[in-house]
Amino acid sequence: MDTTTTGRYRVLSVDAAKSVARLVNFDDATRAVDAPHDATEDDADPFAPIAVSVTPDTIHPGAVIDATIEWEGDTAQLKTVSVVKSDRFYYKRSVTGMFEAATDAWRTARAAGDAVGSTVTRSTDGEPNGVLYVFANQPGEQTFDAIRTGGIPIEPLILRAEADLSDDVDRGVFILESAEHGFVAVYIVFRNDGILAETVRDTYDIRTDE
Repeated sequence: MDTTTTGRYRVLSVDAAKSVARLVNFDDATRAVDAPHDATEDDADPFAPIAVSVTPDTIHPGAVIDATIEWEGDTAQLKTVSVVKSDRFYYKRSVTGMFEAATDAWRTARAAGDAVGSTVTRSTDGEPNGVLYVFANQPGEQTFDAIRTGGIPIEPLILRAEADLSDDVDRGVFILESAEHGFVAVYIVFRNDGILAETVRDTYDIRTDE
């Protein structure tokens, strides 16, 4: 017997070739960030993604959606979708010429012996325009793939950035694997329709999810 569930989800990634998307339960993730001390050891991982069958081009990575999912055993299929917020995730492997803020954050993290570093970026007027994280890409590890498949959750980073913002503008989140340094950058740009996001897309020739 088929079972259907409804809820609000973040689209973590879409594999168009396999017609599969990974969704993170948005409400569960929000509760986990807002009240982390309420969780118990028996609770399911609130950031663990669900793999669902989708029709290509139905949804894009980063979008927040209200959806109905139909389950047949362990197999899930996306049945209905309504886009709530059109944030966008951009994944790019082997980026050369990584921007200075990212390499500076990485050097600072390495000097401190940390596997993760972060910084706030600002416009020429001094206004915050993004939050940048860098994650170590250790030998034998595939940090880029782990982020894309949910092994390293980035939803908490986005939700914390959102908590400090008072607008409802669509964000652009760039997941960039450095070809020259041992890190992956996760850059949460506050305006996906702004100059900064457009500059990042142009600099690294990013147009769609890869």
